[in-house]
Amino acid sequence: MSKLRQVWVIDDDPINNIVFRKLSDFTGFTEELVDFVNAVDALDQLQQLVSDEKALPDAIFLDVSMPIVSGWDFLDQLKSTFSSCVNSVTIYMLTSSSNQSDIHRAANHSCVNDYIVKPITVDKLNEIKERHQVHQNAN
Repeated sequence: MSKLRQVWVIDDDPINNIVFRKLSDFTGFTEELVDFVNAVDALDQLQQLVSDEKALPDAIFLDVSMPIVSGWDFLDQLKSTFSSCVNSVTIYMLTSSSNQSDIHRAANHSCVNDYIVKPITVDKLNEIKERHQVHQNAN
């Protein structure tokens, strides 16, 4: 299976970002992993990529509960400011919340591809990589 080109992880817990990186390296998940400890920096980087007409990440793994700008706030900003590129990035909610209202909200959000309760697993990364490859081959 081929790797995803670039993946972003947006999570205010640096330990979760380290674990994601280790599992990504172990599974050969992505060529490049960029992690952010807050959504503001990720939105700024996204704005820069759009302004410079550079490639967006293949996937974003987004924590729901973060200070200042939550995962939901990030999605709202993405949808309103970057509506033209929303469909080109696959977004996964990666969160410790198994709250049914969050799960329902994610399932009904047009930008969210999947809701994953932490911790991320090798099997889940391999499943996502396989789905990505099938999608790429279909296009």
